[in-house]
Amino acid sequence: MSGPYEETYRLEKPQILMFLESDKGKCVLKALQEQEGCIIEVNSELSELDMPTPLNVSFLKQQITEVVDDVIVTSIGPKVLRQVVSECINKASNQGYKSIAFPALGCGNLGYPKYETAAAIVDTVREFDNDLLSLVDVHVVGLPEDLDFEEAYTRHLHKVTASEDLSSEIITIGKKSLFLLAGDITEYCSDVIVHPTTKQLSFDSGDVSLSLRLKCGPSFVEECQDEERVMKQHGVVLTGAPGLQCTKILHTTPQHFGCWKKTVKECVKYVDTMAKYKSIAFPAVPSYMQRGSLEEEHKKAAWQMVEAIMTLKTTTVNMILVFCCDQSKLDTYKDAVFRAIPDLSTKAGRMKSHMRALVRNVTKTDIPTEDEMVETSGRSVMTKLQMPEKHSSRNESIASVTVYCQENKCDAIYKKLADRCDDEYSRRVVDQRIQKLTSSQTEDLVALAKTERVVVNMEKSGEVHLEGLFHHLTKVCHHLDETLQTVADFGFVAYPTCWERVESGQRVFNVAQGSIEYMSVKNSFMATLREKERHVNISKIERIQIPDLYRQYQIAMQTVHQEHPSKDNERIIWHGTDVEAVPNINKYGFNRSYCGKNGSQYGQGVYFAVTSFVSSIDKYSPPDTHGIKYVYRARVLTGRYTMGNATMRDAPRLCRTGSVRYTSTTNDTSQPSLFCIYRDTHSYPEYLISFKLSVP
Repeated sequence: MSGPYEETYRLEKPQILMFLESDKGKCVLKALQEQEGCIIEVNSELSELDMPTPLNVSFLKQQITEVVDDVIVTSIGPKVLRQVVSECINKASNQGYKSIAFPALGCGNLGYPKYETAAAIVDTVREFDNDLLSLVDVHVVGLPEDLDFEEAYTRHLHKVTASEDLSSEIITIGKKSLFLLAGDITEYCSDVIVHPTTKQLSFDSGDVSLSLRLKCGPSFVEECQDEERVMKQHGVVLTGAPGLQCTKILHTTPQHFGCWKKTVKECVKYVDTMAKYKSIAFPAVPSYMQRGSLEEEHKKAAWQMVEAIMTLKTTTVNMILVFCCDQSKLDTYKDAVFRAIPDLSTKAGRMKSHMRALVRNVTKTDIPTEDEMVETSGRSVMTKLQMPEKHSSRNESIASVTVYCQENKCDAIYKKLADRCDDEYSRRVVDQRIQKLTSSQTEDLVALAKTERVVVNMEKSGEVHLEGLFHHLTKVCHHLDETLQTVADFGFVAYPTCWERVESGQRVFNVAQGSIEYMSVKNSFMATLREKERHVNISKIERIQIPDLYRQYQIAMQTVHQEHPSKDNERIIWHGTDVEAVPNINKYGFNRSYCGKNGSQYGQGVYFAVTSFVSSIDKYSPPDTHGIKYVYRARVLTGRYTMGNATMRDAPRLCRTGSVRYTSTTNDTSQPSLFCIYRDTHSYPEYLISFKLSVP
């Protein structure tokens, strides 16, 4: 028998080390070792002394000359950014320096685009993540008033982080990486997403079209359709991406190029000519191909995608992402991709391709000698291994797994281990709020669990037991957590998880640009701005934390739910105001004592608009002396509503003889665009958005 085989893998799952070291995890390892006649060695993540440490990149608001780093870099000419950044890092590290600061290179008199500078610095720094350097910190420095450069930096860093967080199959084809993912293409941060459509640039068919129409708004759709002539002539049209995290949308008509293969090639070539975008995302199957069997459609589209990538010769674009709407379709698509590439036709080939795209464990473990093996049940099993030195610090979510066996089947054994770890995951949630869930909330949880194939056992004591595959469990647990956040009772309230804990009376907190929270609020604000979206420059987004008012709002919500059991009692809507009212709202919330300032046609209360477009009108949010406008994103209990009029000082009764009243009044009961509320505790100012509108 030939010598033993050895492969080391990186297994990443939350608390995977804790699970593998538990009695249950040890049973999984023991059973697999006995079944396969192998040895599986599990180690924690390597300490910082044993592996390269990624450089810390951060943004500083100050003059470059005031930075106290070991090395500072002065400005340069255009087109050589990456080379200069690389040489500066190498030189600083060679001389033993710990920190280096880069300004907005070339963005001054030379007029180099700020986004390109920020992207060049961040991307070049990330290329050194696997190198051993003396450098620890890299600072990108911008003036406090240079918000454009800071926004460019945070936007690109958010995009890089989001791309690295993608849970996908990664396939290396030449110098290009093909990412296969399940999900909505419009939710990810690729540079460009592709929208297959008709020559008339229609948004009426296909998942991508429907998603873009919903998220980007009707004004965006109308503007795109004005480009019909360009589409008919060239087959592609590039537009912005309002409300999305991607940079651009490339609309294309596959009929212009004849087939999906040629369409993919032409789209990548088109993006590549711009020489500034690295990633492009495609839907797995364009709408024009969705006519026959779903399985055959995905297979055909996958083969054409592979053929296109294998014949591409690009210089800038190196990431191609393909999105399937769900996991089952992704599995079909992935299998077709594997069959289309000779090197991936076997499991071993697929594993090698996958491992090339991951960070491999850099340690070497001595392979046991012949004397350290014994024969059992006709298989060679290694019984003595030299254990590596334990490290004082470790990451519980990453396990280095080394598989030793006498046959060349390390890949298959590791796959079985990963699958069994998934199978063994379970969750136990203990929370007193579980006892306060309504029947409809419980039914929603059970329905989601059934869809995700997660077993749910709820106990009266306030415990929930969940069992299922890890990624399904995560989704169900997240839903349960969000549901529990809405449960409130007198003397008890669960505040939003994003709230910051402070000892002082601070109530206004800046939301970090580029964070998930920031992008969520920004996207919801941009989504209903109509044509104003292109002229908006957001200065900042602030979170409002008023514990007493939030508790009162939650109690009021329960009362409204009891009177009107419905999922539509609460809305996320908008309130524009002037700068003088901001301090009072931030401290006490919306006060109906100040009603009537902008009219009271539908009642003498506080008004909220369904769209941010209405709230951004100067009548409701007049700019201050610096041209800054103020609009709140608010949580409002609209409940049951009826038509309002100027004489109403309170919402009318549901019936003349009863005591229960409507929750709010509106301008149109069939399609309301405005709501008027009469209780100060029926609204909560979640976020304050400060912005400017440029002249069209």
